[in-house]
Amino acid sequence: MNDPMSNEASAKNIYFEDLRIGMIWDIGEAVYELDEMIDFARRYDPEPFHIDEQWSRTGPFGEIIASGLLTLAKCRYLDQLASAKFGLRNGVAAELKSIKFPNPARAGDIISFHKECTDKRESRSKRDRGIVTFKTTGHNQDRLLMLETTALLVYERRPKT
Repeated sequence: MNDPMSNEASAKNIYFEDLRIGMIWDIGEAVYELDEMIDFARRYDPEPFHIDEQWSRTGPFGEIIASGLLTLAKCRYLDQLASAKFGLRNGVAAELKSIKFPNPARAGDIISFHKECTDKRESRSKRDRGIVTFKTTGHNQDRLLMLETTALLVYERRPKT
């Protein structure tokens, strides 16, 4: 069920009651360029397989790979743009339950990210809120899974009128 939110719905804030288990959003794609991968890793994740081309040729991956943190950052950025577009902005992160990087991103990869509502429940302590679980995945152009996260977000309940 791709793009479940119509243009009309995306112009408003989405409340807890509007979210349905199984909804999926295409949140965008990211291109991986070698220079960007190395620059990011030098600043935030300076492992030799992220920054040293010569070392990487004989390392475990045979070439430089992108830092998983870069993949997570690109996904997060695209998620924020998509959240604004689809009206999902009133969700507040409560817990990042898991992050998996099953395959390394390489220069030239294009990763497409999707977000799915996998569970929801009313908050036990705050009656005006609900807890929503989202699974976000990223697949490269060869359909290899590159990223999978599971996160809990707190959403406002629709105000009673």
